[in-house]
Amino acid sequence: MSAPASLAISKLFWPQTKIPQVTLKSGIKMEKGDSKNLLEAASQGASASIALVANIAVNLIAFLALLSFVDSALSWLGNMFNYPQLNFEIICAYVFMPFSFMMGVDWEDSFIVGGLLGYKTFFNEFVAYERLSMLIHLREKGGPVYIGGVKQYMTIRSETIATYALCGFANFGSLGMVIGGLTSMAPSKKRDIADSAFRAMIAGTVACFMTACIAACSTPVQPSKMAAIAVTAFPNLACKTTLSSKSTQVGSTEMVPCSSCVMAQKKTPKTAVPSNRVLDEEVKCKGLQYTSTSSHFLHIQMSGDGKSLSP
Repeated sequence: MSAPASLAISKLFWPQTKIPQVTLKSGIKMEKGDSKNLLEAASQGASASIALVANIAVNLIAFLALLSFVDSALSWLGNMFNYPQLNFEIICAYVFMPFSFMMGVDWEDSFIVGGLLGYKTFFNEFVAYERLSMLIHLREKGGPVYIGGVKQYMTIRSETIATYALCGFANFGSLGMVIGGLTSMAPSKKRDIADSAFRAMIAGTVACFMTACIAACSTPVQPSKMAAIAVTAFPNLACKTTLSSKSTQVGSTEMVPCSSCVMAQKKTPKTAVPSNRVLDEEVKCKGLQYTSTSSHFLHIQMSGDGKSLSP
């Protein structure tokens, strides 16, 4: 699926500066295979893939073991500084967080996706997808979103973007496989292949990011649970789609401005919120302020006319 993006990025990384020697289809000749029919060709292809599949399986086991060792070493090192939860994912989250956020991932999920991108880049995509499947399973179980201030899973939109961003072989673990495979097909170009391998890995990573950006543009933003409650309680809000949610502690207050917040009517009647809803999130909207004074009530201040609504 990233083939169009890879062609565009390859032209940017290796621009054509000379006229190619072979410009006609007749100048490209392919040797005929030894297969005499379709069944023989399929059998030979399946036999030839045994080494490739075995190589992938062995590399996956080796990288999982290496990841466990790195996490244990980092946890031991972090324990010396009173930070035992330090692991490889946290380090990668801070490195790749800007890239995940620029691809369209929600800010709350950008650190999780950044960790997945680190797994994919420094190990391989199978390790990253294994971690992504665990996050999807946690979301489907419907457990708490935050535990100890750490988000446990992502939204469906962030999962979709991460799926496309991780779909590629551009990682350090695949460099040896790519160099060995291409060198066997063109032994005379061994030095050129080795020199451009790292550059090709970066180009492949950028191509996957471009595909993820297209997926982000095609995936609609899902309204949060807090936005649905606020829209039900205050139907006259003009910026219903800009409301977002985030876990907050009881008694805390935070106010974050949005791009456009215009009240349809300044005088909004007092509306009650169902008391059986446990509200542990906040409304981020210009002119609105949510204070979680208790776990069953919602307090909102309207700065438009100085009046407040306290359902």
